[in-house]
Amino acid sequence: MQTNWQKQALVLVVLIAAISFCITPASAAPPFVETSQTYSNTPGIVFEFPGVSYHKYNTSYVFNYQSYNQSNGVPIINRTTNIVSCVFHLYNLSGDHIFVENNPILADQYDWEIFIAAENFTILGDYQVIFHCNTSTYGGFVASNFEVTNTGNAPPGDNLTIFMIIATIAVIGGMIYLLFYTIQNGLMADVDLKMLGMNVVAYMALFVLLFANQTYIGDALAKTMLDLFISVGALNNVIIPIILFAFSFFKAKGLHKFLKNERIG
Repeated sequence: MQTNWQKQALVLVVLIAAISFCITPASAAPPFVETSQTYSNTPGIVFEFPGVSYHKYNTSYVFNYQSYNQSNGVPIINRTTNIVSCVFHLYNLSGDHIFVENNPILADQYDWEIFIAAENFTILGDYQVIFHCNTSTYGGFVASNFEVTNTGNAPPGDNLTIFMIIATIAVIGGMIYLLFYTIQNGLMADVDLKMLGMNVVAYMALFVLLFANQTYIGDALAKTMLDLFISVGALNNVIIPIILFAFSFFKAKGLHKFLKNERIG
């Protein structure tokens, strides 16, 4: 028969898992920002590009720019006859000039393409890019800012981060309690299927929280705790309960057979 503590623990684990699935960043901005240019009769170069607001930590990114004649909006696509030089610059939050590329490749007839490797985005915070081109008589540039975050989304609010840490601690605490209670019952060969299931559900809740943290929050403390207990939880809350359940099952089956034989005798 299911005891009160079992019911309460099961409700807690299921509730935390369900809430974790529903976590969404309230302040998240779209990954790309529309850009536009105004054209005039003044000679010059203007640029169109898919602006990025947030980028994920330690992942590569490809910047693309299209260049147009400011006086009439005609694309400038031939480096040989029109554009003499183009240079791309990347700066981190400290103002360090961490990347520069002279005359990037023209990926197709319209796009200037600049590949930035993941190792250039290993510091969280604000970054700035400047891209400029010139012909022999005129030129133009564009500058934009973006933020490198753990998830590639807008940084979560403090309440969401606190919730993630509390939920992680609650699930881990429940796992530890379940482990000791399961061992205690295992010594008496009294581990049933419900107790085994609760251990497995608690362990799987760690993966739910890890997914929510990596996708929406990116809290380093929560990630460290989740990674640790995912590695040890497979033994503590899956393998050990399975062994104890099997031991209880076969012992109960053996006892039932013994009692049956006694009645026959």
